[in-house]
Amino acid sequence: MLSKTVVRRGSIVLVCVMYYLTLGFYDLIFMLQHQTYTSQGGSFTGAQSLEQANTLLALHQETMYVAWLGFPICLMLILYIHKKVR
Repeated sequence: MLSKTVVRRGSIVLVCVMYYLTLGFYDLIFMLQHQTYTSQGGSFTGAQSLEQANTLLALHQETMYVAWLGFPICLMLILYIHKKVR
């Protein structure tokens, strides 16, 4: 049987890995969209530039939501695991 220390640390590592994978997923979406816009060429109309900026802003806000809301949730889960697995 696994010791409680191994279960506790493994669970904490799993929570942290899930947080960083989720954050990386949203960052990847932002990066791919930005790369798509920058590889399209040079001259855009004002409306096209505004649409691209709004899209990138929305993707950035989603990434920040994951970062700002995910961290406290991750921290609470880690503290809960540390408390319950003794």
